[in-house]
Order: sequence, then C-alpha cells, then structure tokens
Amino acid sequence: MKKILFLLSIFSCFSFFGQDIKPIPQKIETYKQNDGEFVSFQLFSKIENSEDLEKLSTLATDATVLKLDNNQLQKLISEKPKAIEVSFFYQQQEVKVQLLKTNVFTEDFKAFDEKKNLINYDLGAYYQGAIANNPNSLVGFSFFSNDVMGVTTSLDLGNIVLGKIKGSNHFITYADNNLTKENPFECGIDEIKENQNSEKAYEDSLEARSTNTTNCVRVYYEIAYAPYTNNNSDTTQTLNWLTAIHNNIATLYSNDNIQTALSEVMIWTNQDPYQFGYSGNLSYFANTRTGFNGDLAHLVNYPTTTSVAYLNSLCTQNRFAYSGIDQFYEDVPTYSWTIMAMTHEMGHALGSPHTHACSWNGNNTAIDGCGPNSGNGEGCNAALPTNGGTIMSYCHLVSGVGINFLNGFGSQPATRIQNTVDSKSCLGSNCTTSSCIASVYDATFSNMTQNSATVNIIDNYSSQWEYRVYPNNSFSNTWISTTTKSINLTQLQPNSYYVFEIKNICNNGGSFNTSTKRIFLTDGDYCNGDVFTDTGGANGFYSNNEYLVKTFTPPAGKAYTMTFSQFDLESGYDFMTIYDGDSTDDPIFTNANLISGSNVGGPFVSTHPSGAITVKFVSDAGVTQGGWTASFSCSNLSTTNYESNLFSIYPNPTSAKVQISAEENINEVGVYDTTGRLVKSLKSIESKEAQLDLSKLSSGVYFIKVSSLTSHATKQIIKN
Repeated sequence: MKKILFLLSIFSCFSFFGQDIKPIPQKIETYKQNDGEFVSFQLFSKIENSEDLEKLSTLATDATVLKLDNNQLQKLISEKPKAIEVSFFYQQQEVKVQLLKTNVFTEDFKAFDEKKNLINYDLGAYYQGAIANNPNSLVGFSFFSNDVMGVTTSLDLGNIVLGKIKGSNHFITYADNNLTKENPFECGIDEIKENQNSEKAYEDSLEARSTNTTNCVRVYYEIAYAPYTNNNSDTTQTLNWLTAIHNNIATLYSNDNIQTALSEVMIWTNQDPYQFGYSGNLSYFANTRTGFNGDLAHLVNYPTTTSVAYLNSLCTQNRFAYSGIDQFYEDVPTYSWTIMAMTHEMGHALGSPHTHACSWNGNNTAIDGCGPNSGNGEGCNAALPTNGGTIMSYCHLVSGVGINFLNGFGSQPATRIQNTVDSKSCLGSNCTTSSCIASVYDATFSNMTQNSATVNIIDNYSSQWEYRVYPNNSFSNTWISTTTKSINLTQLQPNSYYVFEIKNICNNGGSFNTSTKRIFLTDGDYCNGDVFTDTGGANGFYSNNEYLVKTFTPPAGKAYTMTFSQFDLESGYDFMTIYDGDSTDDPIFTNANLISGSNVGGPFVSTHPSGAITVKFVSDAGVTQGGWTASFSCSNLSTTNYESNLFSIYPNPTSAKVQISAEENINEVGVYDTTGRLVKSLKSIESKEAQLDLSKLSSGVYFIKVSSLTSHATKQIIKN
C-alpha cells in the first residue's frame, strides 16, 4: 500500500510552528489561505519491476523508476495553470507537491548560437512551491513537451531529483545523498590571482532580510560545446535543460529574498575555445565576452572540473563565473549537483565567500568547518552543521553532512548577498530593466593602414558610448562621446600599439563604471624589415588582460611568411592562435591553435587568396612573460589553380553565373581578385549546392574559396 506523506507533513507543520516560513512556501500558504485552488495532474505512475532498476540501484541505492503520462503532460503544457498539484513516487512514498507558476526570464530574453543566429525557442512551464502541507520544504519543477525536471527538498527527504533516465523514456527519482559516487564539485575561488587580495571580512547584520532585494541580477549563460553535445546536439533540448536548471537556481535565490532573472543564452554548436584549466577558461571568457545582455556572465562547461568566479564582481569588468558540471552519473541525471555548483559560483560573484572562510560572525571566524574537515587547506575550523550544509559550503565533501537545499544560503551569506546586490548602482530595480549595462560585445578594427584605422563597435543594445584612444604604455583621461558605431582614427604611427577603450552611456546620463579595452597594432612595412613584437617590444614583457586580433595583409600580389625568432608566453594561461587568412574565421595553421609556453612552430606560410595571416593573442590577469618577435618575408601570390576534391565549379571560364557543387554542406563562399581583395561573398548557405553571379565583375582571373564547417579549399576561375 502506498505510504502517503501525511504523517510526515503533519509532523513538519508542528515542528515548524512558531518559526518563520521561507518566502516560497509562504506563497503556497498565502495562496491556500485565500482559497486558491490547485489543478491536479496525474503525471507519473510507478514501474514496480523495471528492467532498468537493477542497474540504476547500483548508481542510486534508492532509485525509483516512473512512467510519464504524456497526455497529462501535454494538458499541463497547454493550459499552464497558475497553481498545480503533482504527485510522484519516491521509494514506497507518494510525494505530493503544490506549485505556483513563475517567470524566471526578462521580457527581452533570447537565445542564439556562437554565430549570433537567433534560436527559436518555446519556453516551458516553470513552477516553484513546496510539498503539500509541509512549509518546511522547497520544490522547483519545469515542464516541457516531452520532459520534466525538478528537485524536491525537505529536511527529512534531502534533495530528491526527478529526471529522465539517459537513453530512456522513463524517469527516475532518488535522493542525491544516496548516489554511489561522490559529488566531485570543487571551487577554486581562493586560487585565482584576482581574488587573492579581495576583502573577506565585512560588517554585516547576522540576520537575513524578510523582504526581497530592491535590485535584480540578470544572468547571461554561455553553454560550451560539450553540454550541447550531451543534449543530443539539439538547441531546444539544451535550452530545456538549462532553463530548468536556472528555474531551480532562481528558486534557491528567491527563497532567500534575492531577485534574479535569465536574460540571454548563447550555445556553442561547434567546438568552443574553452580548452584550458578552470582559471584559463574563466580568464579567456572574461577577456573575450566583454559585452552581453545581463549583469553577470556565467560559462557552463562539461565535464566536471574545478569551478570558479571572481568574488564580489557585479558592475565590474570581472563580472564572470565559470562552472564545470556533471550532467549524468552514467544513466542518472545529476541535476542537483549542477544546480549546487552553478548557484555556488554565482553566489561568489554576488559577494559571498565560503562559509568556512574566516570572514563571518562579526569576528572573522567560520560558520562551519566543512572546508578543513574535507581536507581542503583553507578557512577556519568550526563545528559541522547537524542538518546539512548551505550553498556556499564544502559540506557536500564531508561524509554524513552534505548540502540540503532547504537551508539555502544561510542567514549570514544571504544577508551578505542581499546587501551586495542592493549596493550595486548598475543593477536595475526590477528584473526586466537595468540601471546600466555593459553591452559592448566587442570592438573590431578594419581599414588598417600605417597611419589610420576604423573602429567598429559591436553592440546590439545601446546607441551611446564614450571612448578614448592612446598609445600603449601611455594614458589619456579624455573621453569622447559618440552615437556612431564606426569611428575613424587618424594621425597614428606605423607599426605601433594603441589602446582603444569604450564604455556605455547609461539611460540616466552617466556611464558604466568599467570599459571594454582592446589593443590594436597599426600596419608596418613588413616586406622591408619591420618586425612584429608583443606590446613590451623586443626587450620588454606584454601586459595582463590583453586581447589582440591583428591581420597582416601584404601588398597586392604578395603573400606573407611569418617566422618567430623569440616566443615566451605564460604556459597554460596566455595563448596565441595563428590563422591562414584575413580573419579568425579562416583555418588555423597546423600546431598553431592556442599556442602557450615557449614552443612555437612555423614558419607560417599564407595560402589564402589575400596572402594574409591573422594572429589572436589573449593574456590573463596574472603573470606575464617576454612575449615574441616575428619577422616576415614576402613572395609573389600564386595565380595557379588549387587542386581540391572538396568542390567543383562549372562552367569555367564563365561570363555570368557559376554553379558550385560540394561533397558536404557549404557554409560560406568568397570570391577574391588577384590582389587578395574580397569582391563577392555568400554566407550561411548550408547546402551542397550554391550559385554565384559574376556578371558584374571585370574580366580576369579570380579565386573562389569554399568553406564548410570542417574544411576549406580555393580554386581559380576565369571571368570572360
């Protein structure tokens, strides 16, 4: 016979009598007191003799297998009632949860891929609540057309995960403290250089607030390629997974009166550049993703690695967090592990140290001793909690303690985060607008000469900026206002480094207090002896936090060969990538991807129709080295035909249109003249066939470059 949780609920209510109810369970209680009704959905039935259970029980000792009633799910998705009641089975118990519909998104929420292609996404149905008749509980559930994800938490049950079994249409429930694998999450906040001198002691009230923060933190997520592939390389499935995770993150923050909202998501549908350790990934993310629609940028990667964030970083240039997460333990979805890791790192960015840090109680002592007791040589000794640890603790690493989501952040960390959020002037007072956002995505450079350049501002949200330009190793206090995205710079010196800084002008007339900084190098006479060095020159060191993209374009009819005579970067933290062409979209030279340390290959000989070579360099915020020196030689650009089986062109010669046929989908086509100048292009083709109209081109020899996602090739064509 089913054991309904009425006795447990009654006991919980009596034990909770006289205590404050947390915000989300209080919403349920208030709704019931106002005679609100819950629409009931019978979504799950228990499978008693599942063939999956034997294996699953070796992964989660309390595993229960469920069957989903898809008709009931479709009814829920279609109606999206304000309040619902759903039951599921956990071992021999039927757990009934009562939920209220919630909105965890900003009004302008959108998702796109790494090429800025918008993703059409239908939001799921997102709910938060509590176990029926148990105000000492917390629940977050998300519903999609063919999936349900959620976590139910109480002091008695722990964190109960409900999710789809990998490779199956059936679902599993289990308590995460009954997994047979230890939660591998670790945090590196005390290891990275930027946090070494962060202030750890604060004068806070020891009691959390009873009202919401005035300000709201809007979150931008960037999903690396591996989590995308783990979601069957499907953007909708990836967004279902992420938005469900965020709903539970928002549930935890909301239950401690901290307002958050999901504003933007970017998904890498091709290989991402985050191939470093945790510190390198965070640094590269912070240096390259300078503009986004949100207040905090959070990179999510797989597999589980040390995760990290910049401490108390809202409204600064370091407003970034990185989480390396687990999505499955074999066939078991590990949602609660992912939720805990991401909520934890976000908590650091919002101002909270670890609970074992010597930063609490008004006397620089620890809240708990889970850090030292887990073997981590950080923090202060203190007693272990008796009812599980809190979000900012290491108690998941201590046997028999764990982290219970019902504890939330705990009084002092919650107060720390609340005070931090409400002290930040760049945040908006609601979850749909911002006082001021740093929305400059990037600043790129074109029309580069020895004495001039054009700056192109990439910003999809703002139309007012301030900028300044000055020679590297110099400085300028003069900011110039502009409303144009294209800025012409003149009176520059040849083969010289300059700094371009830009920041947003806010709606209230002020400006964002941090800027996007880019260095650029003017052209030199590289065919006649000018050399390419780092910003420190031949005898100095480059600087921290540099981001350089430089295209070396030779004179018409020439091609560059670049040779390094000296090369020394901070190994594992500072990186250079060298491209065979005039942009970072071109192929990377062999052994020239993310070069670090002192081992550089080459010479690098351009085979691009323009004869150009492009270099991208990124340094982190810490140690620097001697950098590099490279020289160039110039040779005549080949006008012979390049043989390739990748594609065919016909007719050739032609007087008008040509047909291109390829063995795989064509991504992009470029037509170049004999000087290497791009004269015509087609993009986002995604077909094995393409047609080009060359009728308006002058007669002569041209080169057609065809690129797929995995390769490229160039062929000569004659235009009559």
